[in-house]
Amino acid sequence: MLRRFRPLVLAPLAGAFLTTSLSAQSLDRLRDEARQEVVGMAKLSQEIVDMIFSFSELGFQEKWTAEYVTGLLRDEGFTIQMGAAGMPTGYIASWGSGSPVVGIMGDIDGLPETSQKPGVAYHDPLIPGGPGHGEGHNSAPAVDVVAAIATKRIMERHGLPGTIKVIPGVAEELVFGEEKITTGAGNDIERATAIARRMVTQFGMSPAVGPVTVGDREHEIFLGREFGHRREVSEKTAQLVDSEIKRILDEAYSSARTVLKENRDLLETIAEALLERETLDADEIKLVDEGKPLPPLPSGEPVRGAPEEASEERRAVERKPQESGGGEPSPALA
Repeated sequence: MLRRFRPLVLAPLAGAFLTTSLSAQSLDRLRDEARQEVVGMAKLSQEIVDMIFSFSELGFQEKWTAEYVTGLLRDEGFTIQMGAAGMPTGYIASWGSGSPVVGIMGDIDGLPETSQKPGVAYHDPLIPGGPGHGEGHNSAPAVDVVAAIATKRIMERHGLPGTIKVIPGVAEELVFGEEKITTGAGNDIERATAIARRMVTQFGMSPAVGPVTVGDREHEIFLGREFGHRREVSEKTAQLVDSEIKRILDEAYSSARTVLKENRDLLETIAEALLERETLDADEIKLVDEGKPLPPLPSGEPVRGAPEEASEERRAVERKPQESGGGEPSPALA
């Protein structure tokens, strides 16, 4: 398992090392050290995977999981803040100070009805209908903890500046509850970071950096390029760029949460409409916002949605092809 996730485990090290003035040879040595640290924690990684698999706690109930993970990090010298984002089992484990800030995040929650016997490649629940980690969330904390510890040890050993923060997933709890958080936000975060980086380094949209192009446009030096890539700006400028990227993302995230909270009713109404229709265009969203009915679906297009939560009217639409004796049954009933 650890070999499979080793690139993910090593990834946080890039953020810490790229903002430090080191030669390519030094970076190669640090990378080798990181690999050795990771390999040396193979047993710990497997223990974490197995332990969290055994807990199988649903969202907001991950008491044992949070205690176990934060205990491992606390023993390694991280400070722990519980109750992050208003969640009893949310935490922020921090070590170090200053820039860069290396963030590590992964889900820790189990999901309903995913109880599963370990080592079985087909659905075979330990407890029928019970919660579990059949979705694999028990692997994420192992990657997070090993990455955080390996990064911390190397930064400490070589006196490298920076802060490490480890948190569980919090992105979609606002609407669905943590037990239904998905990994879909990962791509959003990646794209948002890329846009913010270009705003700062290419488009001159950072007051602190100014209207200048920073670095080689074809070979970005911030947040994830190869370890040995030659830095073309000063360490001070690199830290300023990272700080501005983080500021832009923090402000955008705060603004997005505010908009969602202030428009929660509309958000849920749109979500209900999307259960019936794969997409909504701008005119349809406007109708939803105004509380007006949507136009009927084109002939032959099935109504989507979960049958257990469907209205009587929706069920009637879904049953109609079967009762009339023509056509195929709705996919919602198949």
